[in-house]
Amino acid sequence: MDLTECQRFLPDEVAEQDWTGRERCGFVREDADGFCWFYEVPNEAKGEGDFFEISAEVYYEFVMAPGFLLGVWHSHPGGKPYPSSMDWEWHPDPKLLLFIVADGVARCYFDKKEVGLPWEHANSTT
Repeated sequence: MDLTECQRFLPDEVAEQDWTGRERCGFVREDADGFCWFYEVPNEAKGEGDFFEISAEVYYEFVMAPGFLLGVWHSHPGGKPYPSSMDWEWHPDPKLLLFIVADGVARCYFDKKEVGLPWEHANSTT
């Protein structure tokens, strides 16, 4: 897929979150019209901290849903939209893109390299 043809703006529900506190996470899917949609799912990680976990049931539901699963996203509360070594270690599937969201910007990565331009929201400061 050519990410330059995909809708690049983060939806308000994702971009305008309170990005402090616990990490948020979800999936990015492409619909039949070529639009990309960010879906937030519950962070199942136990306790507080800079980590997230998506349940196997929710992961399976998104893998099996109609359309094309592009990748997984999570936030870096109070941080920058760049992956850490832990992000790559825990990335669920190397065939999926990794999106890191911080302060209204999502950066997209594949095979430990940034791909495409940042996805921005109108109110981003990053």
